[in-house]
Amino acid sequence: MAENNSFTFWSNMKDTIDIYDDPVYKYKLYDALTEYGLYGIWPEEDGTVESKTIIAFIQSLVPSLDKSRNYNKIVAESGAAGGRKQKITDEQLVIAIQKATEIKSGVPTRQEVVDQVSALYGVNVSTKTISRRFSDEEKQNIALQYLEDIEDKINVPEGQDMSQGQNGDKTNVSNVSGDKMGTEGQNGDKINVLEGFVF
Repeated sequence: MAENNSFTFWSNMKDTIDIYDDPVYKYKLYDALTEYGLYGIWPEEDGTVESKTIIAFIQSLVPSLDKSRNYNKIVAESGAAGGRKQKITDEQLVIAIQKATEIKSGVPTRQEVVDQVSALYGVNVSTKTISRRFSDEEKQNIALQYLEDIEDKINVPEGQDMSQGQNGDKTNVSNVSGDKMGTEGQNGDKINVLEGFVF
C-alpha cells in the first residue's frame, strides 16, 4: 500500500518564499519545506549562511508542520492505515556506523554508512536520513569510540584475555578485520594490527 504522507501548505509559506528573487534558492526552500513537511527530514547543515537560513526557515514552521503532519497521519490511518513508518532503528544505525568504521579503518562518510545499512539490513535509506538521526559530530564520536574499543581489545595487558596455544605461544583472540590478528610469538615480537588506522 502506498504511503499517505501529507501536510497543510499555507499561503504564508508561499509569501515567505516569494520574497526571494533567486529561483534556485526558492527551489531549495520549497525542497526543504516538503522534505520536512512530508517526511520529517531536517535540512543539511554545511556551515554556509544559505543552509543556516534554510534551517531557520524550517525551524520557524516546525510546530505547524508537525501538528499538520500528525493530524493528517491520524486521519489516513483511521481510513486505511498510512503514514511513513520508521524502517531502521538508531541502534541499527550505530551498528552500521561501526561496521563502516571497521571496514574503512577510520571515520566513515554518510554514504558509507548508507551502504552498510543496505548490506546489513536490506533497507535503503538516504544520506539525509543519516544526518537527521546523527549529526556528523555524533557519527564521528561513534566511529572514534569504536576504534578505541578495538584498540583496547587488541592491546590487552599480558596475561589477560589471552588464549594458550599448544606450542606455548600466547595469541590475542581479538580479531579486527578477519585476517589481522595481534600475536606475540616466542621471541616476544608484537604485531601492531592498528597500523594504518586513520583517526
